This record gives sequence, structure tokens and C-alpha cells, in this order.
Amino acid sequence: MQIRSLKEEDFIEILNWRNDKYSRKMFFQDEIISLREHKNWLENSKNNPNIEFYIGECDGDKLGVVRFDFNESENFSEISINMNPEMRSKGF
Repeated sequence: MQIRSLKEEDFIEILNWRNDKYSRKMFFQDEIISLREHKNWLENSKNNPNIEFYIGECDGDKLGVVRFDFNESENFSEISINMNPEMRSKGF
């Protein structure tokens, strides 16, 4: 498995993973997110120095995305993970 930083070409896939029916059940806000909402959220997140995104890959397949939201005042990170729906139940 390889871990890499988020790239611009990951944008649509992350939105599709987020809007997957099973994925939505695990989010606090389980409604479908529009392209515009996703773009605004991602741009704001990418410009925030306390947020980092990483993509996991194996043999060229994207496994999912991990987001670290660092809380500097309390010295911890909230971690969010969303799997590529096509990679679920494969032992990753």
C-alpha cells in the first residue's frame, strides 16, 4: 500500500465516495452533497493549514481517503476515513 497527498484529479472520486449510500449512513450529515458544496468545502479545507488529506492506493487502485483535522489548542487530530466503495470488504 502507498500513501500519498491528495491531488486535483481525486476530487470527483472523493465526492462520489462521499455520496455513496452506505458511506452517507456513517456521516453526521447524511444528505447527498452537491458538486458546488463539495468544491467549496474542499477548497476551504485545502487552504486550512490544520487539515491534511491522504489517499491510500494499492496496485494502482485508490482505497480511500483519510483526513486529519488538527486541533492545536488541545494538541490532537480528529481523523476521518472514507473507503472507496469498490474496495470495501477486501481486507484493507
